[in-house]
Amino acid sequence: MGVDPPAPMPTRRLRPGDHIETVETGANPGAVPEVTVVIPVADGAHSLRRAIDAVVASRRVRLELVVVDDHSADDSAAVARDALADLDHVAIRLVTLPVRRGAAAARNVGFELARAELVLSADVGAELFPLGLHRLVAGLAGSDAAFAYGLVEQSGPVPHLASCLPWDVARLVESDYLDAMALIRFSAWTSLGGFDERPDLDGDLATYDFWLQLADQGRHGQLVPNFVGRRRPDPAGPAPGSEAPRPRPSFADRYPRLPWGTEGPDR
Repeated sequence: MGVDPPAPMPTRRLRPGDHIETVETGANPGAVPEVTVVIPVADGAHSLRRAIDAVVASRRVRLELVVVDDHSADDSAAVARDALADLDHVAIRLVTLPVRRGAAAARNVGFELARAELVLSADVGAELFPLGLHRLVAGLAGSDAAFAYGLVEQSGPVPHLASCLPWDVARLVESDYLDAMALIRFSAWTSLGGFDERPDLDGDLATYDFWLQLADQGRHGQLVPNFVGRRRPDPAGPAPGSEAPRPRPSFADRYPRLPWGTEGPDR
């Protein structure tokens, strides 16, 4: 399957003084991937190897994996190094940030290092199914969509599906119904300058903001009506209700052209 060459990479994310330690497998330098998978991790040693193994089990696609350790305080870097040693035949790169920069910044670093035009945004809680990447690549073929997404199983006390509805801007402004596990065109990421790294957009809000930015530009996502992966609850995460609620940024004020309506979520 032919893949367009990546667009010129932005440089603003790798700031002067950011000395990033890099380790790679023997297969990485000469790899020519169709898809780059980016996994940012911060204190996720308990789930990281499972996420890596799920990516490596992907079928019918040439891939590379970039793991970005966001200055973890646990054994995440050691887990990743062990995985690289075991999987030397797979194109994998581990980069370790010298200071904690947040999930959006870590994801941006991974995108900058991507060599493919198609980049899957994942994390340690996401597990790709073996044909997940292949299905997403096929879903973007012949499409002008900025990204493709497929059905994601959400396990936990109340199992449900995410990313199971077609792209609809009116629905998007009402709720973030799209999982972060999506295959994004590198050129679309570049056009937005990456994921917004503001502190008030920490975690999933940065991804939601990314979808809203694309919608504001008139871009859209492509639903692939197949299962592509699952998401497990973080076993080390806080108990429900244990965190103080954070103020929600006013997305309606930031993107006033979108159809929020008088009863939108930020009004």
